[in-house]
Formats: sequence, structure tokens, C-alpha cells
Amino acid sequence: QQPQQPQQQQHHHHHSTPTNPIYMELQQRFCKLLQIPGHVFVCTASVCDLHCDAFLCPGAISDRTDSIQGTIWKQWKSNTLNQNPWLKQKLSVPTSSSSSSCDNKQQQQQTKSHNVMVFQRYSKNHKNTKKHDNTQNTNVYHNSDKTYDRIVTYKHWPWKELADKETNVTQVPFFVGGEVSLEKSLARFANEKKDSYTSNNSHGNNTEQRNNNRERHNNNKNNGNNKKKKNHHRNKGKNKLPPEEEHIQALMETVRQFIAVSLDELRQNQPKPQAGRERYLLAIPVLGTGGGFAGDLTGQIVERLLHLLSDQVATEDDLDMVLVCADEATYAHAQTIRSNIVAASQQETEDEDLDHYGRNNDSVVSPWSSPPSHLFPCFQWLSPKTRNYAQQLAESASSGHLALFLGAGVSMGSGLPSWLSLLHDMEDLFTPSGLPEERTLGESCNWDRLLMADKLEEMCAIRCDRHGKKMGLKKRICTYIHDRAQHPGLLLSLLTSLPCKSMVTQNYDRLIERSIECWNVADPFANKALSVIPYRPQRGAHHWLLKMHGCVTAPQDIIITGKDYNEFHDNPALAGLMQASLMTKHLLFVGFSLSDPNYLDTIDQVRHALHVPPSK
Repeated sequence: QQPQQPQQQQHHHHHSTPTNPIYMELQQRFCKLLQIPGHVFVCTASVCDLHCDAFLCPGAISDRTDSIQGTIWKQWKSNTLNQNPWLKQKLSVPTSSSSSSCDNKQQQQQTKSHNVMVFQRYSKNHKNTKKHDNTQNTNVYHNSDKTYDRIVTYKHWPWKELADKETNVTQVPFFVGGEVSLEKSLARFANEKKDSYTSNNSHGNNTEQRNNNRERHNNNKNNGNNKKKKNHHRNKGKNKLPPEEEHIQALMETVRQFIAVSLDELRQNQPKPQAGRERYLLAIPVLGTGGGFAGDLTGQIVERLLHLLSDQVATEDDLDMVLVCADEATYAHAQTIRSNIVAASQQETEDEDLDHYGRNNDSVVSPWSSPPSHLFPCFQWLSPKTRNYAQQLAESASSGHLALFLGAGVSMGSGLPSWLSLLHDMEDLFTPSGLPEERTLGESCNWDRLLMADKLEEMCAIRCDRHGKKMGLKKRICTYIHDRAQHPGLLLSLLTSLPCKSMVTQNYDRLIERSIECWNVADPFANKALSVIPYRPQRGAHHWLLKMHGCVTAPQDIIITGKDYNEFHDNPALAGLMQASLMTKHLLFVGFSLSDPNYLDTIDQVRHALHVPPSK
């Protein structure tokens, strides 16, 4: 309650919001109760190709240069840096400063002509002093009494360029490298517990032990199947690999440091999450199971990761996590572990209710009961009816009877605009300064999107934009989308992880194709053949995708204006294929505007063919 105030002051603040600290604290607590909690997602994709705010790149960190090496880092370097030359230029620094140490003049000239990307061990604000660590024999940053010795970041990450909308650069997730190499784990545990890694002499030389570990590690890398070698060495003797629990703990510590570092940097340099998300989205792979030589511990690592990520999400108000599985087998295993955890938790909840009430009251359904809130916090907000419907969708997907209709909302998770926002962005190119208050097209067209597109097409045909460029509307839109649509979003990766072979979309971008390419990325023999109709049909493909409104690869074919929609009706083949999907599959619409006239017309035709009343 508010304390008593003088009559005049109370009358003066009669319509104002109370500023009492107690009231504000109660208000914050009440709003926090109504806030939908964060979540831990699981999908199969490539972690370095997922649209997120930050991702963990596992690998081996060099003690000399603090650089990281690994398969995922090479993949990220090949894809992201090649597609974004500006990013490679920002991350690189000239090496001329080190040329004075070269004795050969020719080497000096060669050094001056190259730029290198500089890594650094993490430190808050990049201003903390280095302290020498005799255990690791390397320079490690200490931050707020916490040591981040298993994390590296790029020294010159372009936060300002990514935050400036005028630079018109592609949004790139924050890169964080994490230590998972076998050699470092062996060296670390050899110093902490020497007797665990020496067969007969518990007082052996640490340097000799590390050299033996390095030699054995190099031999394993050069001999055929690393997985079989690792399993053989783990079972052969306790001096071959660190104990399982200690090895897993080291990997979990890398994840903890990654989350702390990422949130610290994002909160400081990127106040709002990308793509209009409610929370920061951090992506991690099932680390250590590839180059980290922990393939035989995959099940234990996945289970520990699910619990660790859930605990981290529960303690942060602005965090979502996604566990990215590189192959379908690991993804299926992660889903099985989650199902087992839910089943066990439901049984515990039923036992508690039975002990408390003396009976199992199935008629009382609490929104705070199973599944466990610390593992699936979002699922508890669904009503029982919605949960049953979700289960039906899952069964339809498993049986192969689910088809996807993907709209613009799916691509918005990758940073692309909606249909109306796209028209606004095109109009902003022709206003004096590109500010939202300078827009007049929407009101003049009574917010009719087809009419707005017609006006923009006429404008692009006769005028140059404020940058002096003259380009047709369709080509301008395709260029705009192509430059921004590089990484599939979380929603799209989750949908393509479902066993759905047929998809329909009205989007112009190639994010669905890219998401299929990243699906089951670690399996070189996976059938990823995709038949894109009508642009790239392929017989015997595992998936087929119908692009009803065109593709960025063919700007002349995209449907955007009223004239385009009228001509679309003259080509009934594509609409007929979608109608066949509606009549033979359970079609799930995601991210789709139900005000699209083409969609409404198609639905009416299907209702007429199936003799379904409009109310149904």
C-alpha cells in the first residue's frame, strides 16, 4: 500500500503512476510471473550456419597465438567470411608491425602484404590485465574472480558496423571459440592428478607426459578411423584418455564460460536480440564428439548438456538456448533423452500427488505440473487441449502425413521483413532520408498491399532512388533479400528437422533450400536431394518444395503486384499441386498471413472440391 501523502500532493499525483520502491518491486515481480520463460531447443543443422546471436565454435586453442583450429571453424571461415568480405576485412589486421623481427627482407615484404585475423582470450571490456598461469603455461584473462581459460574471441569484432543500419551489412552471429581438444584435457588432468595418467611412476616428468600425449594424439589423427582408435585407447589403459567424468566436466566448463562470455558481450554491445527475438539465442553443438575424441560419450554429453542448458536458461531472463545436432542419429538420441526425462518427471509428479492426496487426481490439471518446468518451461503454458493437438501433429509428422506451408513469418526469424515491411523498405529508398515518418504510400493506397506494390513498380521504373540507382522493383527486391538471407533461423531449422518430405512456400528466399543442406550435415551419405518446383525439379528426391510466388534466382517470376496475382490464376498447375497437398496431407501453416488473397482463393477451391462448408 502507498503511504499517506499530503492532500495537495496526493491530488497532484492522482492520475500518475506510483513511484514507491515497494510498489515498483512488486510490479516487476508480477510482470516476471507473467513473462513466458526461456527455452532449450534441439534441432539438426550446422551450428555455424544458424541465425542466432552467438554460437560456440569448438576446437583446439593455440597457446602461442590464442587462435582456434577445428572443422566447424574451417566451415565458418569458408562460408561466412567468403560471403561477407567486409567481415574478413574488419577482423583482419596488417602484420607489418611484426615485420621488423624478420631478418630476410623478402620475408618482410611478404609479411606486409598479408592480413591476419587476431584472436584473444576473453576479458571483460578487453581491458583486464593478463596473469601468468603456470599450470597451462599460457596467458589467461581473469575477470571478476573468474578465469575464462577455455574461451577465445576475435579481437576486432565489428559491433558498431553490425548495429548501424545505414551500413547495410548482413547480421552475423557473434563468434566464440571453445577449447575441447584431447591434448589440452590430457595436459590439464596430468598436472592436477599425475597418478591418474602414469602407469608405474607417479612422479613422472610433466613435460615428458605432455609430449607422449601429443605424440599419441597426432598418431591417432593420422590413422584412419579416429572413433575406433579413441574407443580402443579409452578401454586399453587409464593413461590413454582422461576419466570419463573429468572429460565431460571439462566440456561442460567450456559451455559455461561460453554462455557467460556471450551474454556479457551481447548485453554490452548489442542491447536487443537479432531478428526481433524476445531473448538472446545462443547456439552450441554437441561438442567434443568429433575432434574432441569423446564420440563414445555422446549420450552422456547430450544428457548433461540438456540439464546444463536448462539450468542456465532458468537463471537468466533474456536467454534461449539451442542444442544443434550435426547428424540425425544424435538428434534422435537427444529427443529420446528428453522424452525419457519427461516420462520420469511425470511419474515423480504422479507419485507426489498420490502421497499428498492419498489418490491420483487425474481430473485436476495444473499448468505448473509435468513436464518439468526446468527442462520445458514453455510447454507448461499450453492448455491440455493444445498439448493433445501438438501430439497429433507429432504423430502426423512421424507417419509421413504432415506437409508444411511456410510463410513470411518463418523467414523473419532470419532477419527478413514481412510483406508490409518489405514494401516500406522499398519506399524508404525513395524518400529524402529514409525515415519512417516520411512514408506516404500506405495511406494513399488505403494500406492495400497489392496497390502499394503497383505504385512502387511504377516508381522504380521512372525514378532513381536517393543513392542514384535505377532498378526495377522485382530485381531490387531479389537483391535486397539475397544480401540478407544467408543463415536459416531457428524456426525454419526446427521445421526442417521434422520428417516432412513435402513443403509449400510463397517466400522468395532460398533459406529453405539452405536449411535442407544443413540438415544432417555430418553424414556425408545422407539423402538431401531436394526437388524445387518449378525451378529445379529432380526425380527421386527425398524432399520436394513448391515455390508458388517465385525465387530470388529468377526475379522476373516473383509475384508481388496485382497484375502478377491475376496472371497467377492463368497457371493452374502450381495451384493444383498445392490443392493436392491439401487434400492428401495434413497441412500445417506456419508464419503465414491468412489475409493473402491467393491463399484464400486456393482454400475456397479446395473446400469446394471436398464439399467442406466455409465454417469448417
